[in-house]
Amino acid sequence: MNELSTAGNDLGEMEVTRSGVRALDGDIATQILLLIQKRYVKWLENRSNSDQVAHPSIRSVQALVSKLLPLAKPHVLLLEKKPEKHNRDDRGPQVIIRITPEFIQQVANLRRVVAENSLSHVVWDLDPFEHVWIVQYHYHYERYTRARSQLCVSRATLWVICRVKHYWDEDSEETLETSEIPLGDIAPIELVPRDDVVLPPVLELPKLAVSRKRIEAFMDIDHAHDILSSAVYKHDYPVPGDHLVLLEKIYLGSETGGPLTAAKETCRKLEDDMEMWELAMAAEREAICGEALGLAIGDTLLTESRGKPVRLKIEQMSTYVYDGKLNFHISGKRYRKDGLLGKRDESVYLCTESNFSRS
Repeated sequence: MNELSTAGNDLGEMEVTRSGVRALDGDIATQILLLIQKRYVKWLENRSNSDQVAHPSIRSVQALVSKLLPLAKPHVLLLEKKPEKHNRDDRGPQVIIRITPEFIQQVANLRRVVAENSLSHVVWDLDPFEHVWIVQYHYHYERYTRARSQLCVSRATLWVICRVKHYWDEDSEETLETSEIPLGDIAPIELVPRDDVVLPPVLELPKLAVSRKRIEAFMDIDHAHDILSSAVYKHDYPVPGDHLVLLEKIYLGSETGGPLTAAKETCRKLEDDMEMWELAMAAEREAICGEALGLAIGDTLLTESRGKPVRLKIEQMSTYVYDGKLNFHISGKRYRKDGLLGKRDESVYLCTESNFSRS
């Protein structure tokens, strides 16, 4: 708690009892868990003044983790297709997983199976999680019709094998594999005690998807906005100056003025209208990105960038179209290696192969 407070976090009120943790904000619970998974070994070694950590100390940390997990705000794990050597630009479906307490418990159980039986990894069907929308997919409209995935867990990493049906041939199936994410960057998996996974009986998260028609409507309005903004801002056009407008009012003897005053008011109204349009478009860009990926401002996103895991707290989201392809931009403050939220900005760009070129 001292480290979080020193880092500038508003901790508010909290109460830890034998039966659980009370009055704790979800974001703070998440921050505490991140600190635990990055620092608990060092803390316990310092406390015991030895390189050997006693089992009772480990059990105490496990008990704290079990109390914090239900309170923590779920992270969002975004997995992309593992790049191929001969074609690094080929992109498959993105697999989006809500890192809920149930999901963390299942990963911990699978890792325990690997460790106890000296296995390289285990494979588990993700289907049971799809009914609560913990797992969802973002894939190309023209290329795939549906996806079915399996979770792969080793002692140190997690990845997904995704089997997809082609749009043009239901009998054909393509197998795609995502990049690996270290378990230590997902949650304090080693500290999660053995337990059964109880899935919610009802939908806890809404099904988030964006229709093709909505994207095409967005593209049409965005194209019209580009044309008008170019006409208003990018070209030099004569705007009557304040001196001329004032002289016109004096000459005509009227507060309403004449054609020069009307021209200046028209230019000002055009600029005001364009600003309102830009605000509306920015809100729609954010909404489409959020609904397509199941994200919201303030969420913590864990993904991979240039072969390394990246965790950031989302501050901005946007959707844009480049060369007829739908793209998403997500940015925010990056978490440091010690688990604390840093000051460095980080961006994640997602490009799809779906073609939305206007006819």
